[in-house]
Amino acid sequence: MNEERHEEIMNAISNLSAQLSELLREFKKRGELLHEADDVTLSTNDLIDVLGVSKATLNRLRQRRTIPFRYISANQVVYPYRELVREIMMGRITFKGLSKMDALQRLQAFRETISLHCITPNNPGNQVVDRDLGQLSGADNSCGIKT
Repeated sequence: MNEERHEEIMNAISNLSAQLSELLREFKKRGELLHEADDVTLSTNDLIDVLGVSKATLNRLRQRRTIPFRYISANQVVYPYRELVREIMMGRITFKGLSKMDALQRLQAFRETISLHCITPNNPGNQVVDRDLGQLSGADNSCGIKT
């Protein structure tokens, strides 16, 4: 009986160790997400496309000061990527029909698209391929995507 109990305990410890390793990998990945995204901002249209929310929803979130944002001109709002990720991770921002992990994955995919755009050589005029339309669009500043 002691041998069976010992084996159960060892299996439980092994499972807990595997779960802890997975959690550590996830924390490391989330930390890298924040570290990479110091200067990236998303426009209102970017957030609408990436997260699938409406313009009215973003307006409500801004009015309630729920979502981090700043004005760069009288009528142009940007949302800092790093702060968005942090607020979503902490559960302060939620989007109807979108889980926390889905929102983070979509933002990460957006960030990776911007990173690839910035380091892609032989890209005349800093153009980005719109995957949905198969067209080239002009780019905003050095790494932002303008639609």
